[in-house]
Amino acid sequence: MLERDGVLQTWRLPAPPTNGDMIAERIGDHRLAYLAYEGPVSGGRGQVKCWDRGIYQVEQAGIDRLKLAVFGGRIRAILIMSLLTEATWLIFWVLHPVTAPSHGDLEGG
Repeated sequence: MLERDGVLQTWRLPAPPTNGDMIAERIGDHRLAYLAYEGPVSGGRGQVKCWDRGIYQVEQAGIDRLKLAVFGGRIRAILIMSLLTEATWLIFWVLHPVTAPSHGDLEGG
């Protein structure tokens, strides 16, 4: 989930991030209250579990491409997200230790 424009933009990931690429499904935006939610997904569609929390910085943004620097408690990475179809994104992860930017330089969290 990425907090942007007062909502949580959300993607379903098949596994925790690793170096390389993965396909992610874009699902509907969620209310900010869901940042603190862990538990079942309605309709028996699985479970929500917080894997990491942190901040991010947008490095590039377009209609079909997004590049972020992510600074979490478990992960530090650059990720490049490219739209493949209406709801399918290719996410390329480059995991590495990085220095977090100052808080004033960040877009959301």
